Amino acid sequence: MTTHVPSHLVEEGQDEAIAKLNEKLAQFPVFVSQECQLTMELFYDPPLKIGGKIEAKIYAVQNGHKTDLAFPDKLIATAGVWGVDENAASLLTSLVQVFRPKTILETGTNRGRSTRAILDGMELVGGGHLWTVDMIDYKFHKAVTDSQSHLVTQVIGESPDVLGKIAADENFKGLRFAFLDGGHEYGTLLAELQFCYEHAAPECWVLCDNSRDKMWGEGVTQAVKDFCEATESERISLDTLCGMELIRMDKTCETS
Repeated sequence: MTTHVPSHLVEEGQDEAIAKLNEKLAQFPVFVSQECQLTMELFYDPPLKIGGKIEAKIYAVQNGHKTDLAFPDKLIATAGVWGVDENAASLLTSLVQVFRPKTILETGTNRGRSTRAILDGMELVGGGHLWTVDMIDYKFHKAVTDSQSHLVTQVIGESPDVLGKIAADENFKGLRFAFLDGGHEYGTLLAELQFCYEHAAPECWVLCDNSRDKMWGEGVTQAVKDFCEATESERISLDTLCGMELIRMDKTCETS
């Protein structure tokens, strides 16, 4: 990576001079080299709450001297904690790679961290389609790359009521994998699980989040337990940040 002088910054007719200057600059490394250490400072008003603003400054430190790399620009983000953590995101990507589903359902899109993780896995295995549901449009498209946009359909509405719109889609059939992270109340999750079972492929895997969460864990765990007992489905408890339940729905006996 080398320093470069863009042609639009120099008056017209200086092409030869620009070429010679860039040739010389190519002999030198960029300022942010391996000798520099990158550091970051965060600025916010405590206590940091959901929706609060975080300002970040990035510095290159070399020989004790600090340079603000973004000045005068400011890096500003809006705080949000409802997305999955990075370990859970990696798990979602890996599960999609293992199960190789062509039809996927997600409830609880939020800002799209889990959506992106699922889509990353889909790209690695050659496609499929994801239907993702949330009652609020958080503009998740910012989390999706251009190459992934055709792989996902966003549905705005409250689950489980809005799931009927997905069922009406002729392309939604043979559900193979679902990530349920929307409404964590007992009745909502149980209805979502029943929907998944009704539209499942002969074998379908469903991952439910927040099973060990202090706020939602009891309802999630009980809904998963009651569903698995009623359908004789297998489940595994995962010790993630908020706890997850992985359910295997086996309908092979019904199709044989």
